[in-house]
Amino acid sequence: MEKHPDYPIQLHLAGRLCLVVGAGPVGRRKIQGLLQSGAKVHWVAPELTAGDAMEGMSVHPRQYRSDDVQGVLLVFAATGDPELNDRICREGREAGALVCRVEQPAKGDFSVPAIAREGALQLTVSSGGTCPAFAALLRDRLREQMASLWGEVARLAKELRQVLIEEEGDAGRSRALLDAWLTEDTLDLLATGEIEEARRLLLESVTPGDRKGTP
Repeated sequence: MEKHPDYPIQLHLAGRLCLVVGAGPVGRRKIQGLLQSGAKVHWVAPELTAGDAMEGMSVHPRQYRSDDVQGVLLVFAATGDPELNDRICREGREAGALVCRVEQPAKGDFSVPAIAREGALQLTVSSGGTCPAFAALLRDRLREQMASLWGEVARLAKELRQVLIEEEGDAGRSRALLDAWLTEDTLDLLATGEIEEARRLLLESVTPGDRKGTP
């Protein structure tokens, strides 16, 4: 069968129920990422204790049960038991959930990329599940190059988009305006902390001359 490339997607998980089965290092990393995204986490593993509980999650120190997948959006099978992971994935799909089999990503519906965040900017690196360790290494190298000013650029780009929508009804011009604004001089302003001057120049480009007094 022809191998197609994965389809990249950003999920809004705030308030959505996700299941993690397994309490090893990989499962615990999935828990952290889900909680950071605002998901409601249902965590099942026999070795869990009350001390593992955190805000936004329910902890169940027992074996997996078939009804654990009911009403769940994402399922992470991370038990270290291949047969049990098979069962979790099969029953998750039957219940309408998307499943991630952490030890064999190609057998699941999705894999989680390596992530680096800087303000509103989020950088993800994926090997398509073939080599997560390499994706994490590349993520770390790129993070070193992702200076904090790029987080500021992302914040200002978001503000520009909102202004365009309010004043013109859509954000169709945002890319052209950002391209014209993002010069070496602008980056120098951001790097030296002159955020408001960089912001003024960007917003003035929407309606030149009208925004000099913008706070």
